Amino acid sequence: MQRLPKYSNEPTDIGDVLPWAYLVAHGVVLNRNASLITTLRFRGPDLDSATKHELIAVSAQMNNLFRRLGDGWYFQIDAQRAPSTNYPSGEHFPDPMSYLIDEERRTIAETGIHFETTYYFTLGWLPPKARESTARAWFFTDPDGQRKSAANRDRQTINDWLDKFLVERVRLLEAFSAILPEVHALDDSELLTYLHDTISTKRHPVVPGDVSQELCRVLPDTPLIGGKEPKLGKHHMGIITVRQFPTQTTPGILDRLNRMGMAYRWVTRWVALDKATADKEMKKIQREWFSGRKSFMVILKELLSKSESALENPEALANAADANAAMQEIAAQAVGYGYFTQSLIVLDTDPRRLETKLRAVEREINGLGFVTIDEARDGNAIDAFLGAVPGNAQHNIRRPMVSTLNLAHAMPSSSVWAGPRYCQNDLFPGNARLDHSPPHMFVVTGETTPFRFSTYVGDVGHAMVIGPTGAGKSLFLNLAETQFRRYESAQVYIFDKGGSSRIPPTMWGGASTT
Repeated sequence: MQRLPKYSNEPTDIGDVLPWAYLVAHGVVLNRNASLITTLRFRGPDLDSATKHELIAVSAQMNNLFRRLGDGWYFQIDAQRAPSTNYPSGEHFPDPMSYLIDEERRTIAETGIHFETTYYFTLGWLPPKARESTARAWFFTDPDGQRKSAANRDRQTINDWLDKFLVERVRLLEAFSAILPEVHALDDSELLTYLHDTISTKRHPVVPGDVSQELCRVLPDTPLIGGKEPKLGKHHMGIITVRQFPTQTTPGILDRLNRMGMAYRWVTRWVALDKATADKEMKKIQREWFSGRKSFMVILKELLSKSESALENPEALANAADANAAMQEIAAQAVGYGYFTQSLIVLDTDPRRLETKLRAVEREINGLGFVTIDEARDGNAIDAFLGAVPGNAQHNIRRPMVSTLNLAHAMPSSSVWAGPRYCQNDLFPGNARLDHSPPHMFVVTGETTPFRFSTYVGDVGHAMVIGPTGAGKSLFLNLAETQFRRYESAQVYIFDKGGSSRIPPTMWGGASTT
């Protein structure tokens, strides 16, 4: 006879290794290990328009925000790049020529060569260990002085944990809102949809259902296959992980990834350490490097000759000095330290096409001075994939510590802005009914990112076009005039000099005077 637990304890389904348990508050998930997570959607500054000083300021503010986190706290920043195919309907164009021009533009926009990136920040907290909480709970008493029952102690402990986490959630939202252009806290449905998207190739909204069922059982709908050729459903999966940093980092150093013409998940996870814990770990690193400044043969020679040798390992001395400088930063509380893991996950139904994409990712990251590894080749793809799941702080932990300032430089805090999703003028058709009017035009920025062009900020749509002769100003204005006719009952008046706008009114069937 064989014991059944030997087999029943082994994971047989992706749900067995996912962390999520239940929704316990608005936008908050309780994990199976008693940790809590919440998620924000955000957008950082655009490097094409932000100044160098602005980027430095954002990184400094991020450093100040993260360095106060200690043991038990962690977060994940998830940049999801996906094809952009939501070109608006052209049903309101009143003439065939304007409609045909827009259909030609639609054909190009929906070929899958344009991509948009959405950014998520997931904050997690693992409360003190159960035995520590139980020990503290032993001293809790009711108002009448009687010691509380075990059930009441546990209930109050959990409520205290949740209250503390909700306070930190509000602080995070306020801090991000002061730093970044756009911040939005996900509600229950948005949070479940986001969690589902990280483990599935099927994109669709998810609404809260039966609260008695664990989320790790109801959200998975795609099988996960491991091995040297891992797959998520029918898609082959490749994962590139950052293993080593360059000697220096700058704000937005990995912004190139925001402009790549492919779909991916770029996940940055940071597990925070207390000041005392970080200092202890850094001292250990400093001792290891300092003890390696001399080889065994050099030490043996010194013992035999009874004289100190001048031969020392310069790399060991330099690294020991770096560790000493890091300890000084920790003591001054200028930065915090934690365990940094950054992976980029790419999916494709064609393994050859996937390999081409992975090599392109490696070239971009390695070209900036980073060192990367291919997790599938190392047989670590499943662990790396699980480490990129929101709320998972156990899998694929990379032990070298990274400061909060280097983290602020390497995380996806910058973005390529794709413009407003609809016309912001409330007087336009549809806006009063909340089925918003689309932006004025769909164009391209950053090579592969679409840009939704609209001159309106509220009900003000003033604009000026400036450029050298022959740069295309007249062409742009003619296109803008033609595309404006997408709005129901739109009227266009042109004051033309030189006859550069004669053709559009003619093809619309409009009238012109001289």
